[in-house]
Amino acid sequence: MVQLKIYKVNISKSILTFIFVFFFFISNGQILPVRLITEMAENPLAVVENKPRLGWQLVSKESNASQIAYLILVASSEEKLNNDDGDIWNTGRVNTDKNLHIVYNGKPLKSETKYFWKVKVWNQSGKVSKWSKNASFRTAPLESDLNPTWIGAITKADSHLPEGRNYHTATFNREKRIRLSMLPILWREEVSCFVNLSKLKKQSKKPLFIFQV
Repeated sequence: MVQLKIYKVNISKSILTFIFVFFFFISNGQILPVRLITEMAENPLAVVENKPRLGWQLVSKESNASQIAYLILVASSEEKLNNDDGDIWNTGRVNTDKNLHIVYNGKPLKSETKYFWKVKVWNQSGKVSKWSKNASFRTAPLESDLNPTWIGAITKADSHLPEGRNYHTATFNREKRIRLSMLPILWREEVSCFVNLSKLKKQSKKPLFIFQV
């Protein structure tokens, strides 16, 4: 009987300890910034804006958790970002609950350049979160730097397209394997682009369309 009572007491203590630890973790749970976006897209390849808007979502085990401040780092390389070196933009702590449409206000961004960024936030209790996962964005080329070549149109009879549609085609040879490439197109109307019958993903809007190849 004595052993049985001790066993029951130990079980009760274990349960109480677990409940205490569980509620302690929940009451001190941190919000975490996730799904970082630039101009409403994750890791976009052709950001046209000089001052793109950044944002993130917040997750927490607390139902009433909220953000009271953030700190953003933007770096010229992922290595610098991993070392917490925001050589392009370091906001410092900004006291606000805003987590969308944060307008970039760092060093001037160069065209056709990839940047890396991350963010951490403070919750309503003043506790700081871990850094988010690294995100990135690539700026689009300037129209003046494109030096575009006109793609001739095939005859309407051969295009087999409905009235009001235009169809243009071009051929190029690929000598090396392409890991990442973008196809910029200047056009006055909406446009779709196909390579070898595969539709390309559009990364920006008119008049400078950028397609991921």
